[in-house]
Amino acid sequence: MQEETQYAPMTLGDWLLTLLISMIPIVGFIMILVWAFKPNVNVNKANWAKALLILMVALTAFAILFSSAIVAMLPQGNPELMGMPN
Repeated sequence: MQEETQYAPMTLGDWLLTLLISMIPIVGFIMILVWAFKPNVNVNKANWAKALLILMVALTAFAILFSSAIVAMLPQGNPELMGMPN
């Protein structure tokens, strides 16, 4: 019986509830981890959660890289670069 529900397609209501729960700041992240790695979760939900975690990691790495590049372009205390008179 559990195997049938694990591989059954998710309904529209299931997806709406899943998305609504995943939007709650801390609880959503914890639930995404649970859905991704807990056994006996619907396969569709588990794959979606794993893909979302991969996307979160990739976007976080990109944000760190982009922020580091912006900070590296800031002037480092040279008055001439900052447009200030000597």
